[in-house]
Amino acid sequence: MRTRKKVSARVDEGFTLIEMLVAGLLFSLVFMIIAAIFISSIRVQQTVTNVSSATVDAQAAATSIDKGVKNAVGLELTGDPGAPSGLPPDDQMLVAEVATGGGDADSIVYNCQAWYYDASAGEIRWRVSALAEVAAPNSAQLAGWTLLADRVTPSVPPSVFTHSGATIGVAYQTTVDENSPVAIEFSTASLLGAPMDEGTSTCF
Repeated sequence: MRTRKKVSARVDEGFTLIEMLVAGLLFSLVFMIIAAIFISSIRVQQTVTNVSSATVDAQAAATSIDKGVKNAVGLELTGDPGAPSGLPPDDQMLVAEVATGGGDADSIVYNCQAWYYDASAGEIRWRVSALAEVAAPNSAQLAGWTLLADRVTPSVPPSVFTHSGATIGVAYQTTVDENSPVAIEFSTASLLGAPMDEGTSTCF
């Protein structure tokens, strides 16, 4: 009697097309999530770096103004709102005759320092020079002044600088983005009793 051999069907153990598609979609999804997290972390780091840089610049400008005013023997502020100034609209310039040097009278040296708020460019620039009248600069001359801070807007428009008597008020912010402003607000006065706008200085 002839026996029949059982023929078993060959089992194909590879992936089906549907399984390959599902695996590809899952891989793409995971990759996109990781890429989104990576890009987000880079943006956060860049924002932190920009805010830190803006903070350093804003504080450096404030320190320069405060130190200059405190050591001033004469001050003049040009660009008060509503007052004729000869400057472009909303621009301001603070000029000081500043005493620098050692503690005794023989070692004191005087120079002229000026801080200019350029409203259209959103910048605060600074210049120091020998004793001579500091005239309002044109745009080309202003470009040669030292840039202290950019992306500057007044905290209380339109003025960065205000004064009450011989006290100078300074209020501005530098903006990295609308959610991360760096605000600077302080008032300062000459420790030497400098008069304001009396025209007695060779700097103005």
